[in-house]
Amino acid sequence: MGLILAYENNILLERWSRLLCNAPIDIARTILEFAAHLDKTTARSIALVSKDANAWVTPILYQTVVLLTDTHIKLVESGLPSFKYTKTLILSTSSIPDPCLLKQSCPTLRQLHIHKDIAWEVSKKYPIGVLPTRLHELVVNSFTQPAYSFMPLYSVLTHLAFVHDIPRHFPETPAEVFPNLTHFACPYFVASGRSLIPVHETSAMLASALAYTLDKVLRIPSLRIALVLVKDFSQNVTDSLATLSDDEREAHMHALLKGVPQKDAPKVVLIARKGSMFYNDGREPAEAWDTTGGISYWAEAEAALGSKNK
Repeated sequence: MGLILAYENNILLERWSRLLCNAPIDIARTILEFAAHLDKTTARSIALVSKDANAWVTPILYQTVVLLTDTHIKLVESGLPSFKYTKTLILSTSSIPDPCLLKQSCPTLRQLHIHKDIAWEVSKKYPIGVLPTRLHELVVNSFTQPAYSFMPLYSVLTHLAFVHDIPRHFPETPAEVFPNLTHFACPYFVASGRSLIPVHETSAMLASALAYTLDKVLRIPSLRIALVLVKDFSQNVTDSLATLSDDEREAHMHALLKGVPQKDAPKVVLIARKGSMFYNDGREPAEAWDTTGGISYWAEAEAALGSKNK
């Protein structure tokens, strides 16, 4: 297998090198950058072609960085020049980078992904003044949320998404805590009348938690969209809500959320979550929540809101 992969990589390198030699430089760059955007493996191959090609695709390769180990954290803290292109940082570690070093290494950082085990550390060690100035988006990847805890980061957020569970004990004065928030998202996952996360809750209890959270979120004056990702894992629903017609899907989601009066609020958007609860409908995590991309949940919600308000 290793020999086969090595052979395929050599073929790719030869193909990219030929393109670089034969095509006008601007056309070659456009093609190589487009190919790099489509696939990270291809991007890594292109980076080996030449110094010019490496310079073109390095910003693409480092646009989203996933930290899995303490060694990765030390690499970010070391100030490697390529991290200046990082827009999205996904922390899948048990610790977090030093905030001052993070600001120096990733000055253009826009979006941070965290999980509940490091949420407390983020709240204590990431004051606003030492964070990258463009950091305005937070994605929380957790299967069960701890009790609400304040983060200084909240005050500068424009986008906040809870991927796997509804945030519990939301602040009583949300407008003060989130003065700049425009986009909010959380899930509603049920199966056979019960919540999947946490498993001991019934769907009615989950609906009550969602109603409470939406009630607070909709009090934020700057808010434009409150997105609820709806997924029914019940056996009597064929595969997923995606298999239904638009009208059937809309009716089914509203039936699931009958205990949530805010579902009909002008700013609330319901989107049917497809496939497994562990994945973003086949999208990469950064891609699913990319505020600049056209296939993200945010883009889907903007389109749905536009249709809703026509």
